[in-house]
Amino acid sequence: MFLFLFLFFTQIFAVQASPSAHQLDVPFEELYAPPQPSQAHEWQSYEGIYASVYYTSQDRKVALELAQYSAQSIPRLAKKLGLSTGGAVDIYIAPSQESFLAMQPAIPPDWADGTAWPKSGLIFLRSPSIRDGRSDSLMQVLDHEIVHILLGRAFAHQPVPRWLQEGYAQIAAREYNEETLDALAQAGFVDAWIPLSQLARGFPVNAHRAQLAYAQSADFVAYFLQTYGEEALQKVIQNLIAGNRFEEALFLTTGKSTEQLDQAWRGQEAFELLWLKPLFSDTTLLAVFGLIFVVAAIRKKHEYKNEWQKNFEEDLEHVEIQKALYEMLDTWKLESKRPFVIVE
Repeated sequence: MFLFLFLFFTQIFAVQASPSAHQLDVPFEELYAPPQPSQAHEWQSYEGIYASVYYTSQDRKVALELAQYSAQSIPRLAKKLGLSTGGAVDIYIAPSQESFLAMQPAIPPDWADGTAWPKSGLIFLRSPSIRDGRSDSLMQVLDHEIVHILLGRAFAHQPVPRWLQEGYAQIAAREYNEETLDALAQAGFVDAWIPLSQLARGFPVNAHRAQLAYAQSADFVAYFLQTYGEEALQKVIQNLIAGNRFEEALFLTTGKSTEQLDQAWRGQEAFELLWLKPLFSDTTLLAVFGLIFVVAAIRKKHEYKNEWQKNFEEDLEHVEIQKALYEMLDTWKLESKRPFVIVE
């Protein structure tokens, strides 16, 4: 029954891909130089200490804003990660979708809103004129890509753990949103969260499970920062760069095993999502999370009951939950969604 509910909600709450493409290992990437956008246009630039922004005439204003923003964002994010800023980054604003796809070391997915290439120090963004009204600002996308550059450079020829890469990038770019909450809520209904040890080995191929991995990565990084602090995460990063395995890096920093951290994280964060602190104005969303809390409480109570008693009550629980879900969905159709307010 819980599997049915998970699949049911998976279809209701459509999830979208991350705005940044997962980068490929491209030979001689560090030698790559982007081509001109077209015969009719040439790159113009704003140059700074940490970044140079290349643009065509139609994006002059946004290029100046990104140049000013990157001058503050790059050193700020490097400090938070405990990493060097490295050499200057070249940021390109592609004037068209065709140029965005053509000017990169390897062709990114169609859905990518930005890409980062750490070895060559390149970031490619799409012009506001071709972004189709996406909710994330271009500054948010830039922050996401800057994290990829900083971590990619720090790990050099080692692959950056994807939970760290994508988890911290989402937090830095303030991308933890309603879709992320939906993915976590869906998994919470059926205890389908991906174990931390599996998350450390990479993301699933299945699209919905991959989206859950993205959401969990952000949630785990946020939990770790909230529980152990920024310096502790920096130590984990340095331990990973030094060649320690995931389990070793966590233990050297926290003194806890992966299983202990996993249990603590799930126990505190799986349903509470304390770090986000959203202000809900939509009563149906409150109903969703209220129902999740009820389910969690029922399951906790069942742990202390005899087996036959537990099985009997779980059957009743399934009926009650299914009824509540359909009542909630009827209400959902009549009310409009409102955006979350994220308190940092």
